[in-house]
Amino acid sequence: MPHNLRCHLAFTTLHAPVAADAVQSMLAVDVAPYCLISSLLGVVAQRLVRQLCLRCQIKHDIFDVPQAFEGIQSLLEENREHVFYGPGSCHKCDGSGYRERRGIFEIMIVTRDIS
Repeated sequence: MPHNLRCHLAFTTLHAPVAADAVQSMLAVDVAPYCLISSLLGVVAQRLVRQLCLRCQIKHDIFDVPQAFEGIQSLLEENREHVFYGPGSCHKCDGSGYRERRGIFEIMIVTRDIS
């Protein structure tokens, strides 16, 4: 490598629905493909999801409320122990049924197979 070329570690944020789409986003802003292939180490995608209020969450048996869960009932017929919880309403969550958010992360490590 010529002495006038310097490498830098850079972190950036992109808006992409999944980690693999970050590559397309970088190419869309004119990052040279050869630079991207030789320098991208990985991508972390984050999605925040609401967490039910533990104080007022409502337990649902999917077999008691068939119209709400008709798409997944047939998948769970053999094991009738599946329980789902939904939002309730209390003063701790201001009636929303949700208290906090949690992160769900997807990590894509760039390897020779991917590039």
